[in-house]
Amino acid sequence: MTYSLAPRVVAGVYVSDESPDALTVSWEEPTEKLGLIQRYEVRYTAVNIKHCNLQGNTQAVFTTELNVTLSDLQPYTLYELAVRAKTRGGWGRFYRIAAVTDATTAEDAPSNVAVSHQTTDRIRVSWNGIDCMDANGPVHAYDFMLNMSNDRVKEQGETARNFVDFTDLDNGGKYVFQVRAFNGDGYGPFSDPFVFDFGKSTEDKQTKLNTTYALASSIKGIDA
Repeated sequence: MTYSLAPRVVAGVYVSDESPDALTVSWEEPTEKLGLIQRYEVRYTAVNIKHCNLQGNTQAVFTTELNVTLSDLQPYTLYELAVRAKTRGGWGRFYRIAAVTDATTAEDAPSNVAVSHQTTDRIRVSWNGIDCMDANGPVHAYDFMLNMSNDRVKEQGETARNFVDFTDLDNGGKYVFQVRAFNGDGYGPFSDPFVFDFGKSTEDKQTKLNTTYALASSIKGIDA
């Protein structure tokens, strides 16, 4: 069985109806069928899953139609597609094309929200970004919200960084902070509420900790 008896390559392959989890691939019959077309094979491989430099396995579907919808795909993923026809003479050569599924909102929220720096008039809240596989697209910014303990919004905005500085806070005030990722397709879920008190500076707190440790050491008879 040789390619001389097999059909020529299919024509006019194109991809439409891209979505985060599906691609529709369409094509035309080979210009030279060299026999009755029995079926078509469509192979697809995720060559860059969610643009995280991970590759998936090759899968295949068979059809007698001139189009097929590939479902259960990964969002924001580069796929290599290949289509070929079969007659009694055998399989023709593959026509190859690449396509990218649409991005979708992030699956997860930023994590490890914490106060990373504090002075008498400023406090910095930082967080860890979203893992590449959970982002479902490039993260363009982080949307944050700072509320008073009475749920009144104190400040809201966006930043491209993994932290935000707040000033003009009430001394001794209690605040609730949340943050979420924006990846161009929309906003992901908010992080769990992070509650903090704005009060004494970091230096004052460290002095208090040192004094407490020294007192505890003297009670235990330890030379501090």
